[in-house]
Amino acid sequence: MRKLARTKIETREPRLGEPIPVIDDEHVRWSSGNEWQDVVVELHCIDALDSPEFCIPAHTVVLHPGARVKVEQKIRGRYRSYWLGAGDVEIFPAYLPLQIRHGRKDILILTLAPALVARVGAETPGARATLHEQPRLRDARIEQIAAMLAGEVQAGFPHGRLYGEALGTALAAHLAMRYSGAGPPRSRTGGLSPHRLRRVLEYIDANLTEDLRLDALAAVADLNPHRFAHNFKHEIGLAPHQYVIRERVERAKRLLRETEMTVAAVAYASGFGNPSRFTLWFRRITGMTPSAFRGDAP
Repeated sequence: MRKLARTKIETREPRLGEPIPVIDDEHVRWSSGNEWQDVVVELHCIDALDSPEFCIPAHTVVLHPGARVKVEQKIRGRYRSYWLGAGDVEIFPAYLPLQIRHGRKDILILTLAPALVARVGAETPGARATLHEQPRLRDARIEQIAAMLAGEVQAGFPHGRLYGEALGTALAAHLAMRYSGAGPPRSRTGGLSPHRLRRVLEYIDANLTEDLRLDALAAVADLNPHRFAHNFKHEIGLAPHQYVIRERVERAKRLLRETEMTVAAVAYASGFGNPSRFTLWFRRITGMTPSAFRGDAP
């Protein structure tokens, strides 16, 4: 790999959803964009890459779903060369000076805001939000979360923002606990007390038509998003996004039975945002379309 002049490394706060410096927009097949806070997932199809030195202002996880390809890298002035194939994962901390050369390949890229990993890392001894670079590894948990995020994007975000943000938080927790040298998570007492849980449920009911976010619910409970999501599911038996969808369906049932609002109006009044998403979830949970449910009501 030829030696190139070092580029200036930016130190501003990351803005997720921006193009990666060395990737043309035409190489991005799809992206979650700004749909979720603190996490972005994209599929890149690159003919070949021979980059100058660059950095990404976010923690970056790269998954390789396709055929083996030889990769050459220069990181912190040191060169290395190896092969990457289907199932291999790379992890690059934010602001890592990096230079890459490789042939044609498809890659799934996940970027996490350092602030998210910092919040989750606060729950892990010694994490300090500093990830260790991982040039090549296998990790079934990362693959699972990446597949769920990718599936959500390709399906048009049917689960809403809570779902993607919860997955992003779970990924941040996994990285902080496994790839920061932090060791096992800290044992802590306390959690989602009945009083805190009641506050959260009341907040959800009062804001059911809003675009609810995981960090907002966690703030009501006075917990970090990762601990909140874990404790909420333990107490309720449903993940936050699942509970919100169920409550929206229950509200829709009442509106369909007790009012003459159109199905479209019920969709918006119950927080689904559009009739197609409303019909999808109503049918999935009740086994009936909204119109059929209304017609079957006594």
